[in-house]
Amino acid sequence: MSLIPLCKECIEMDLKGKDKNEILNSLIELISYSGKINDIEVFRKAIFDREKKITTGIGSGIAIPHAKSDGVDSFSLAFARSKAGLDFASMDNKSVHLFFILGAPVDHDDDYLKGMSELSGLLKDPIFRNKLLEAKSKDEIYNLIIGEN
Repeated sequence: MSLIPLCKECIEMDLKGKDKNEILNSLIELISYSGKINDIEVFRKAIFDREKKITTGIGSGIAIPHAKSDGVDSFSLAFARSKAGLDFASMDNKSVHLFFILGAPVDHDDDYLKGMSELSGLLKDPIFRNKLLEAKSKDEIYNLIIGEN
């Protein structure tokens, strides 16, 4: 069983954004559809503070903004894709196409680490990443991510 807590409402097929701040704000709004964010402004601050430390644009067209926050009730995730690619100041200086945003309560290290590990494992596979890029629907993306394909 997947530890990745994705809901279909938390999937965006064509993310837009002029800059990193706009992209982060769009992702924060998207994850709020999970119903697991109890204070969006507290979570927003945690995401932006985390991003100031080092970019979460990890390369290979992937960004994973994440934070533990008192603004989160339980481990949550949202996914967004940009077919064109967006500038996110990634470590490899390339555009990002696949965005995952994760949130967890401050005191939930186990779920957070296990979920991050599972997601990282999936994203190492270039075939999986390509399937996400080519998916035609939210259902297809949802099934790919949670492993019900």
